[in-house]
Amino acid sequence: IILTTREDDPVGQGPAGRAFRTGAPAVSNDIGNDESFFYRERAVERGFRSCAAFPLKFGDKSIGVLLIYADEMG
Repeated sequence: IILTTREDDPVGQGPAGRAFRTGAPAVSNDIGNDESFFYRERAVERGFRSCAAFPLKFGDKSIGVLLIYADEMG
């Protein structure tokens, strides 16, 4: 299990936290070099190289995030 937070702290600076807070999609095209990606070392160990986060909304309110990971950068 990989945890994140929707709060504006170091754990919530990656794509999932940004997408949740802003309500807009967020992308990391190079997880290994993305300093905002809190668990980047573990993600790279698992073969994740890039990811996109899409907010799930109910009306105007974010209620979750759909994350899609890829094994290639970009």
